[in-house]
Amino acid sequence: MILRDGLVAVQSGWNALAAHLGTQPEKTGTASPFLAPNQVFPTADGWMTIGVVADSHFRRLCEALDLPELADRYPTNELRMRHREELAGLLSRRLREHPTEHWLEKISPTGVPVGRVLTLPEVWEDPQVVHNRLVFDYLHPVAGPVKGIGAPWRIGDRSTTSRLPSPGLGAHTSEVLGQLDGLDASGEPLS
Repeated sequence: MILRDGLVAVQSGWNALAAHLGTQPEKTGTASPFLAPNQVFPTADGWMTIGVVADSHFRRLCEALDLPELADRYPTNELRMRHREELAGLLSRRLREHPTEHWLEKISPTGVPVGRVLTLPEVWEDPQVVHNRLVFDYLHPVAGPVKGIGAPWRIGDRSTTSRLPSPGLGAHTSEVLGQLDGLDASGEPLS
């Protein structure tokens, strides 16, 4: 319940747009329905996200990408939104010319929000994820060594990581049925 409520709450912009339209907004993939460019882009070796939230960001992004003509052609968010697909195509072509790290080194110093899109194994190695002990290894009696993902909340300094393996099919059926009123441990009605 908490996770669902959190997911609804973090979509405040989408919620407002849907309420205003009275219907489901158009799907835009990773692109923002309000700002452009504000989405995930491919690079030569991966993916990165760029979050232009101001006209000044867009000018600085264009300088970092060595595309000053785009800043002149699309100086306002209104124009960028109107031509979002065309603009995304132009930026994608440029960003595919170099690896992600190259672009991070050029764009990050400008103050434009930018970041690498991580694979799940890269997320598992993130220093904060490691520090929080969110990912752990354990030995499953049937599957062998497996990774587990802990709960994202903490209770004091106690870990919320379960070290118990996932139960096999029917592993607790008798115990559960035995706790139901009117059934014996095998699930048969009591006489």
